[in-house]
Amino acid sequence: MTKNKQSRKRCTGVGWFLCLCVACSALWNCARTDPDPVEEITMASRAFISDDEIDIEVVWKNYNQDVAATLTALRNSEIGRKLLKEVKSTGITITLEILVDNNGDVVWEQEWGYKGNGVIGYGMTTLVLPNLDEFMFHELFHVVQTGRSTLRMSLNNEVEAYLAQFLYAESKQGSGTSTIPGIGTMASYFDWETREFKFNNDNDRENFDDAYWEAMAYLMNSSQYAGYEWSAVQSFNTLYKIFGKQ
Repeated sequence: MTKNKQSRKRCTGVGWFLCLCVACSALWNCARTDPDPVEEITMASRAFISDDEIDIEVVWKNYNQDVAATLTALRNSEIGRKLLKEVKSTGITITLEILVDNNGDVVWEQEWGYKGNGVIGYGMTTLVLPNLDEFMFHELFHVVQTGRSTLRMSLNNEVEAYLAQFLYAESKQGSGTSTIPGIGTMASYFDWETREFKFNNDNDRENFDDAYWEAMAYLMNSSQYAGYEWSAVQSFNTLYKIFGKQ
């Protein structure tokens, strides 16, 4: 008891300050917990950019540097940045997660899938693709298409998203590619000067329509899109939001 009293008496001036620092450090260490495996970042001016145009909360499970680099690549391109601004306007938090099958096993195939409400799933080997940002663009495009509405499994939305993905690639490197027949033909009618589809005659318009239905027919016969609804009405409203002149 006597030694404790003498120690307290010596804790004066600088001594009191040192004692306080030690006490605060102890409290801090007690309060700390192991980091959550879910990494959260905010794409905001304080973190990535020098203005306030983009402020999107992105949460991903199993943090991956390739995904982070992909988001940065989108933000640094003109069209990708416009897409992110539209994503911001939805107010939706984007969640990126590794896809798992019905048995709970990780999906290794090169797959992407938008699940609605901002949740995007991806297969592990997708991360090795050199054009990862183009696939991310496609899924974020679905976020803008859907907004806060209930997710519609729509073939028309898929055709628009594949076309937008092609045009995004074209905006970066002067050309795009697609495994979906008809997409390249449709993209050839997009005028980058006016930022809209341009048809010089009725034949051009007919070729565009034929390409649209070629893409639709391909998706209809794909098991990946089995059960998706479709409409005879073409719609490119979201595409014009991203690629149109503003």
